[in-house]
Amino acid sequence: FAIGLLLVPVFNAPAEWLSDMWTSIEAQSGMGLGSWELVIVDDHSDSKETLDWLAQLDGLPQVRVVRMEAQRGVGGALNAGWRSCNGEFVARLDADDIAEVDRLQRQLAYLASHPSVAIVGGGFRTFRVSSELQASGGGQRHRMPCHPLLA
Repeated sequence: FAIGLLLVPVFNAPAEWLSDMWTSIEAQSGMGLGSWELVIVDDHSDSKETLDWLAQLDGLPQVRVVRMEAQRGVGGALNAGWRSCNGEFVARLDADDIAEVDRLQRQLAYLASHPSVAIVGGGFRTFRVSSELQASGGGQRHRMPCHPLLA
């Protein structure tokens, strides 16, 4: 089974967002073939653009598309996806997210060197279009608050 598994709920997401998300997953450093798997949960999308894009990914060896029979929202989609996860670790991503190139490598390394830790998080950057990420500064950075003993 895969070491790292990415779980992504999707509902009528534009193909551009899905493409950017997928490109960021494929670009993960330090993650060899077979070390990760992507589980996309389609929360009963009715957008042809979304459905066509998901159909393209559905046959790839490291991708599983779980299709909901009715729309359940993000929570319901995540629960359905969670039941389909076989990886040792699960990372969350949304359809409009672009993962940092070293996200999985850094988070998995941290978990491996801190066995008492079960959950890690990270900061994020906001942007309007993906080209803003290449610009100087790369969007506005935010860090999640953390208890000092956990930092």
